[in-house]
Amino acid sequence: MTTPQDPGDREQPAPFPSAPPPPPEQQQATPHQGEVAPNVFSAPPLSAADLGRGTPVGEAPKELRIAYFLWLGVAFLLLVAAVFTFTSYDAALDAARQANSGLTDEQLKTGVSFFIGAFVVIDLVFAGLFVLFAVKLKAGRSWARLWLMILGAVVFFVQVLGLSLLSVITGLLIIGGFVLMNLRPSSDFINAQRSP
Repeated sequence: MTTPQDPGDREQPAPFPSAPPPPPEQQQATPHQGEVAPNVFSAPPLSAADLGRGTPVGEAPKELRIAYFLWLGVAFLLLVAAVFTFTSYDAALDAARQANSGLTDEQLKTGVSFFIGAFVVIDLVFAGLFVLFAVKLKAGRSWARLWLMILGAVVFFVQVLGLSLLSVITGLLIIGGFVLMNLRPSSDFINAQRSP
């Protein structure tokens, strides 16, 4: 049978060993012929802005900035056209009644409401797209210029059908935007954004 040990009889733990001495300083070996010395101090990695990606290279040229404002003007005039279309319900309904081809008054109201609503929604969507693509154009995105050319052509030919002061001004802004965003300084700026 074992007897309990007296607390004073316990073995004392061994003290922790002391830390080893630091190693002697090593001399950096000089590179032999044909070897490159290791780079002790390395530069931080370059960001996308340092590489010229993600941010415009320089400021957009004057022609491109003017084209930007012309496209914003087109978007504004589309919003004005949407308001005019929305407020012309009574005039459109009267015109539909005069050209009635046997439809009831309720059918005419439904048809006029549908067409006015469709034109307002289309104008609002196109205005939003013009703003989006104009902002991207100013940043030098080539795809934005392509989409502005497509949308501008669609709106221009629709505006030609409705000869009014608003459509003439919209058409002139579209032509100005086309020309200015395709001039040499604008094209050079856009091409510079694509280069690595």
